[in-house]
This record gives sequence, C-alpha cells and structure tokens, in this order.
Amino acid sequence: MLKTLLLTSVVVLFSSFQGKDVPDLAVQNQVYICKSTSAQRYHLKKSCRGLNACTHDIIAVSLATAKGTYQRSLCKWED
Repeated sequence: MLKTLLLTSVVVLFSSFQGKDVPDLAVQNQVYICKSTSAQRYHLKKSCRGLNACTHDIIAVSLATAKGTYQRSLCKWED
C-alpha cells in the first residue's frame, strides 16, 4: 500500500511540472520586421521604438527568416 501511494505521488508530482516554464519554440524564435525594402533591422518586441518610423506593415517572422531571407540584423535599441 505504501509503495502504491508513493508511486502515485511521484506520478502526480511529475505530471504537474509537465509543460510549465517551457516557452513555445515558435513564439520564442519569432521576431518583427517592417515590410519595407529599405528596412534593415529585426525587433524582438512589436512595441520596440525602432519600429515607430515604419510606414509599411509590421510582420512577425522567424528569426532564421529575418536573418536569411530578409537579411536583417538586430535593432540597436534592443542590442
């Protein structure tokens, strides 16, 4: 009986930690860019003041896409 109770407690304990404090990788690697041909930076937050001057659409893309396809570097305000 004691082994069953102990095993049940361990299972409940481990299942309560499942999925907590683990950020979604898609969201974690998401950055924001101004969809202008003259824009040169990507931003970690949509509220970054480096995006204030953007008169085009602001889109969310993966970090790899921002660096590769769009050839952007990190905004100096967020450096």
